[in-house]
Amino acid sequence: MSDPRAPVAAIDLGTYTVLLLVARRAPEGGLEVRAEACESARLGERRALGDGGAPHSLAPAAVERTLCILAEFKARALGLGVTCERLRVTATAVLRRASDAQAFVRRCEEELDLC
Repeated sequence: MSDPRAPVAAIDLGTYTVLLLVARRAPEGGLEVRAEACESARLGERRALGDGGAPHSLAPAAVERTLCILAEFKARALGLGVTCERLRVTATAVLRRASDAQAFVRRCEEELDLC
């Protein structure tokens, strides 16, 4: 059985920011926050019209920025004792609307071992 006080991590991937929260259950109940972070990735930037991409595709620079931030946040969480099984990533409307969202998610899975 896993330790109920083992730390967990959540990464929230938004249109403009990426948020990290690492916490664990406090002895007296509630949560003990171990780390919080917010970085501006601007994943919602769209590819410039006329550069060969679909109108609702993610800008390559935004994808690269976001992948770097995700890698950094994953490393911070693991450094605080979070196991991969206790790390979750969620995304908002930015990936529901992007025509190339599946390609971005595949890169997160393959390059960063995030899902």
